[in-house]
Amino acid sequence: MIDIADIDKHIARHNARRLYEQRAYYEGKHPAIYSDGPKEAPDNRVPVPIVRKAIKQVMGYMFRPGDITYSGEYYESTLKDIYDANEEGIVDAELAETALVNGKAFELHWTEDSQERFTQVPVTQSIPIYDGAIIPKMVGFIRYWIDDGVQYATTYDDREIVEYVNGAQGWEYVGQPREHGYKSVPVIEFTIGPNGENIFDHVLPLVDLLDQSISEDIANELQRFASAYLLMADDISSDVDADG
Repeated sequence: MIDIADIDKHIARHNARRLYEQRAYYEGKHPAIYSDGPKEAPDNRVPVPIVRKAIKQVMGYMFRPGDITYSGEYYESTLKDIYDANEEGIVDAELAETALVNGKAFELHWTEDSQERFTQVPVTQSIPIYDGAIIPKMVGFIRYWIDDGVQYATTYDDREIVEYVNGAQGWEYVGQPREHGYKSVPVIEFTIGPNGENIFDHVLPLVDLLDQSISEDIANELQRFASAYLLMADDISSDVDADG
């Protein structure tokens, strides 16, 4: 069991802010030009959708639902019904998108009504815990989230699931620990690189520079020119020079 006294320690090392920033680039809300408050007009902010286009292109070539197919007797007799019940193709596509954006994605497995279930855990809520081996092994997992100002956590190890809420006296148990029936932490981690990097962090300085150039040097300057032209409109003669 993950020690209740260690929950805050694990939460403190969870860099959710960076995960939200990466998602913002994918959604076209680039932090480099949207993070500051309103500036003196003109204040155009024009994000260039390079990140979104790159991820959509990779998704279209490699991870469209239905592109990955399975065959064989074991699949037909055992896995097919499980995959169909969990919409496995859609879940795979969602995991791939998250891994491309954030570098990592997590899939939780559990049993419900004697049926195998699995789905993606939001990466912003996912805190994996590893041992110190040269090839690290996941020895625990915390799902941490806030709902209506209240902090919740569910922990998983190789045997149990434990639920907590952060109350007036700190973290408290919710109910009793439950055995999950798996022989390891029931969470699978997916990555697209050996170090958990995403596909665009290494070019973000270029993306930010392009965003700022388009916004400030082009959009803002064009608006300044238009505004200046309108201010001079009354001073510009409307007479036509017949000799042109």
